[in-house]
Amino acid sequence: MLTPLESDGTVRADALKELLDLQERAGVDGVFPLGTMGEGPYLNLTLKRRILRLVAEFCRLPIIVHVGSAVFEETLALARECDEYDNVCGVSAVGPFYYRPDGQGLANFYGSLAGATEKPVYVYNNPGRQGYNIGPSAFAAISREVPEVVGLKDTSNDLDQVGALVKQFGNSYQVYGAGDSLILAQLALGVRGHICGIGNAFPEVVVEIRDLAREGRTKEAAALQSELDAVGNDLGSFNLELAPYKDLLRTRGIDLGVPAKPLRPLSREGREELERKVRPFIEKHYPELA
Repeated sequence: MLTPLESDGTVRADALKELLDLQERAGVDGVFPLGTMGEGPYLNLTLKRRILRLVAEFCRLPIIVHVGSAVFEETLALARECDEYDNVCGVSAVGPFYYRPDGQGLANFYGSLAGATEKPVYVYNNPGRQGYNIGPSAFAAISREVPEVVGLKDTSNDLDQVGALVKQFGNSYQVYGAGDSLILAQLALGVRGHICGIGNAFPEVVVEIRDLAREGRTKEAAALQSELDAVGNDLGSFNLELAPYKDLLRTRGIDLGVPAKPLRPLSREGREELERKVRPFIEKHYPELA
């Protein structure tokens, strides 16, 4: 989930509550704060602690908290803090980034994370961010050494890998997918759930894809996925990290502020262009907002 921020870097608590309320009304199964969409790697520990407290206070859904950081001690500190909140049902951390660990280093990392918290641990594989892949064999090695690991989020965008993870581990571990264009495809492969960015703004459509997939109404789900893909292409056309996603929430009446520095916000002209591009989608699925 996205993190509402002021230009001075403080959290917009009211907007955070509005965003969480929107997710709950739409029927999502849970939230994943402080990940890539939540700008966790760019936020200091003090701010992440405040966001964690607010999410736990406002949210009535299960919460898996991303605690990953370039600073190992901060990763462990935030994981320990998660123990204070009953509705936090797990912690997750992207693999150590910048310096690439070997297999034993990965196991040691997730073992240390498990030792810092009483919450279940989820491996978070994001090759584009961490610089390497945690595939089925690596996950098998980690889970053998760290029994507190209960699942993983895979953001490889590799359907073959996701399918292999589900086949090998789906009966014993919780396998979550990611990637906005792959919601339906990964649900069809049998992931437990999908953690997506575009669901921040349009959770009702994502939930409908989930429900249609469960009912076997694949053709209808595929049509919705195609429409979401078009919106995703519109967001990507700005070639900016996160800013278009935050501004997309303005169409739902929620002002999430600006991205964390040094990311830059959309210009006024950019926001107007974004609104023009997504207007057909809004008019079709949210006529009350048009």
